[in-house]
Amino acid sequence: MMATQRLFKLTLACLFAGLCACQESTSNAAEAPEAQLKEKLWEAIRAKNAQKFIDCFFMEERFNTPTVRETNFKQVEVLLGRETTDIQIEEIPPKDLAEITKIQNSKSDTAPRYSLLPKKMLRLHLKVVNGSSGRRFLIGEKNGQWYIVTMAGHTT
Repeated sequence: MMATQRLFKLTLACLFAGLCACQESTSNAAEAPEAQLKEKLWEAIRAKNAQKFIDCFFMEERFNTPTVRETNFKQVEVLLGRETTDIQIEEIPPKDLAEITKIQNSKSDTAPRYSLLPKKMLRLHLKVVNGSSGRRFLIGEKNGQWYIVTMAGHTT
């Protein structure tokens, strides 16, 4: 009887450990593409490379014009001129998500749309003289890759 109880307890412990390990790897797998985006952005920030940063944008081809590229490049150069202290990925507040959904569901010939459906928000924390500030970007996923979402080629 005692041997059966020990075997039962050992089996439960192994089952529990296995379930915990599965849950942990599943959540890490879900965060991996977002982590890849963060790492690409960190690489661009450390190198002060505006083009690498812009490569993280998802831009529709019809908006990928020299004027839009130049505007984005200048804005990112200004951003890279400040010290980034952290990058965080946050949920989009429900009120904002409702507005985003309205924009995405509007008729295509009447209003601009996002290049991808924004699913989360990425926040760059920037160091300033009197504290800190930040810059937020909407991010979305396409084919397992996460990108900064654009609207008519410009960041959101």
